[in-house]
Amino acid sequence: LDIELNEKAAKIAKAAVHSSGKNVFVAGAIGPTTKAISVTGGVTFEVLITAYFRQAIGLLNGGVDLLLVETCQDMRNVKAACIGISKA
Repeated sequence: LDIELNEKAAKIAKAAVHSSGKNVFVAGAIGPTTKAISVTGGVTFEVLITAYFRQAIGLLNGGVDLLLVETCQDMRNVKAACIGISKA
């Protein structure tokens, strides 16, 4: 579901840009999650990588021009996001 949701959202944003006639980029925002490894726990590094990977795949399939990792307060979450994006 998360892959499809992100893909549809990206396609809607790209269609809006196209219909506006403007030459702008569409950024796909990734994160934050509800879990931070160092702060809240309850999640593994591998689970976060998979979550970020799935978000990135959907956004890229939907045609975003760039990916934006947002509001992560835990650098291990940021690292997991970077790995997930690289895998995508």
